[in-house]
Amino acid sequence: MSFISEYIKKKNNHGEKILSIFLTSGCPDKNNFSQLALDIMEAGADMLEIGFPFSDPLADGPTIQHSSYIALQNGINIKTTFSFVEEIRKKSDKPIILMGYANPVLNYGIKNFANDAANCGVNGIIIPDVPLEEYANFFYDAFDKLEVILLATPTTSEERIKKIDELSQGFLYYVSMTGTTGKQVSHDEEILNSLKKLQN
Repeated sequence: MSFISEYIKKKNNHGEKILSIFLTSGCPDKNNFSQLALDIMEAGADMLEIGFPFSDPLADGPTIQHSSYIALQNGINIKTTFSFVEEIRKKSDKPIILMGYANPVLNYGIKNFANDAANCGVNGIIIPDVPLEEYANFFYDAFDKLEVILLATPTTSEERIKKIDELSQGFLYYVSMTGTTGKQVSHDEEILNSLKKLQN
């Protein structure tokens, strides 16, 4: 069992739910980002998702797009994100997951990214724009030291969800709504039904 899934299981066995918080790396202030992350974990976050910024975050809504813009203006890139993780890791052993788009990873070098991420203390990786078909033989082959977390959505077929579930490590990331992320959403019956279907 993976570190992340074991962590979740232990919490669940004690009747606790998991709170995962997303932060864009180096936003709003690169000088106190590591301390902000530690404060959030100390306040009760169980896991931290750190988004490394990208100039064209098309799957995200205005809020996360703006945070990515601020991070880029602050000079944040993958290397500075790794340095933040190193600082956070000195004081916390809670799961840290990096989340971002494929282009910066390709530019950094897939193997270099995978090795440097693991060495600085990252546990898992979420890259929304890398499809299931590229899980093996290309993109994720190098990620043997990281837990690769895959995504499913309400429009994902049942057969495809099963394949994603088989390959996803740590947990399966279910995007409960269609469209961009980072906007207010009402928990209507359709969303609740899609979540119930996922449990089967």
